[in-house]
Amino acid sequence: MTDRTVKTIINVKSMATSPLTWKDYSKMVEYAIDNNVVDFIFSNDDIDYNYYVESRFFKMISIAKINVGIGGKTVDYIKNKIGIHYAINSLFPIEIDGLLEHLKQKTITSAYLEYSCEEAELMNSILRDIVDLKSKNKILQIGVLVSESEVIDMISNTKDIVDFDYLILKDESFISDLFFERLPRNIKIYYQSELYNEIFSLINLLYRADPILRTKLFEDVRLKKFLEEFLISYNFETFQNIMKYNKISGIVLNADNPEVLERMLSISGQERKLEIPVDLISYINYLKENDREGWWKS
Repeated sequence: MTDRTVKTIINVKSMATSPLTWKDYSKMVEYAIDNNVVDFIFSNDDIDYNYYVESRFFKMISIAKINVGIGGKTVDYIKNKIGIHYAINSLFPIEIDGLLEHLKQKTITSAYLEYSCEEAELMNSILRDIVDLKSKNKILQIGVLVSESEVIDMISNTKDIVDFDYLILKDESFISDLFFERLPRNIKIYYQSELYNEIFSLINLLYRADPILRTKLFEDVRLKKFLEEFLISYNFETFQNIMKYNKISGIVLNADNPEVLERMLSISGQERKLEIPVDLISYINYLKENDREGWWKS
């Protein structure tokens, strides 16, 4: 079971290294609920989510409830127990009404915008639309996904538009007390590691029980060695404890199947500090720079 003092949020956006199936998504949702993870993110830029996730999520929850022994109506369970969040990419339309319809809900927990200060005018226009959704009670909270380097400018740009309930930081380094002192009071900070997403995307590709996607990386002995060293030491409980220490309220993970989620939530590793091996980081950068099967990148 995960520690709920640090919220674990699953972004169900389809992973680049997954062959999408109903069984994968459904079993992932069941595994999450069975492990006390009840917050899920949908994305307006996920080209597959209408068919695989949004339109079927209600049924997935219904099946998961039965299998883990939770009674009551599914519509009430989603309303009272499940956190539904909507990630908004400025390049795609906001289609929250369809999500509400499929989930049989009038309101979801939150929506957040991936913010870029370089496009402040566009970003602020979209934020006004999101504020309007909140005024209509279609969402309860408003968040923003942003890098630490842009946070202060972003807050300055948006202070007359919205009071954010939370920030999702996508940096790899943790933040200082001085950083928190410059934030509005009562704002929550969540953490989303792009590097961890890339590592688990590779693990999803190479270590599934029934690999489906073809890749030359199956023959990459060095990569497998680095990933195996990572898995031996990785411990999600340590991850959560370090988040607590750094005043982080939640962790955002990207998973669309139970195998990769089980690895993400694993507490079998004995590591008591959170350090990704330098060799693994360097090798991932090498793969990117040489564009070797770059489709696996999120």
